[in-house]
Amino acid sequence: MKLSKRSFPFPVLGNGDDVLDAALQSVLEISSDQDNYYIDVSINCSSKTINGLIAKKHASFSVHLECSNTVFRKSVSFYENKKRIAIPHFQLNDAVEVNVFVCAQKSIPDYRVDGAHEDYGDASFSIQEGDMLAIGGGLIFYAEPQNDSMKNIASIIQIQVSTKEGDRPMEIDLNGDKISVTLSKNDFESYNPLMANKVSVRPSTWLSKAASLRRELLGGLPAVG
Repeated sequence: MKLSKRSFPFPVLGNGDDVLDAALQSVLEISSDQDNYYIDVSINCSSKTINGLIAKKHASFSVHLECSNTVFRKSVSFYENKKRIAIPHFQLNDAVEVNVFVCAQKSIPDYRVDGAHEDYGDASFSIQEGDMLAIGGGLIFYAEPQNDSMKNIASIIQIQVSTKEGDRPMEIDLNGDKISVTLSKNDFESYNPLMANKVSVRPSTWLSKAASLRRELLGGLPAVG
């Protein structure tokens, strides 16, 4: 949903100068684990009119998410100033657009908003459920396909840190229930964050390191047969 200044039949906070001396401000933080992307939303609205409607649940904050590459679209409505939204990895790929609004949750027959531009005069407006009352900005982040190769390794290989000092070659033990791989302290410190899935919003660097380490581990195993 690409937003630009529009002409609404009623004043909308955040749409140009429709409403003066007030704003809908939002902070969006994106994080990820092995299963989901998370959108943490913090919102502050300085319009007394709109805050009053939200308090009465006549309006709500709304976060709209859209990923054109997977045809994913979702709108989440809530009344608190903070919200965490979880989206499974498989539903997102490449650009994901996130926008914040305030939308009416029921009809408001005589809507007036404090600070409306003088061009609106003393007019009141008939608001329908779902109408947008405020625009709070947004962002675009990039979701990349989740790489499961490290999880596959964890099911058959146990990685541990060597008790010996200094840089040492990888040691492999095939006698346990899982293949045991012992890494030097430096190698283990590089590997451990990957297994914890501490990926950023755009985790290309981490995935590249994971793939490199996977090739090194599998390449060091003796052939079977």
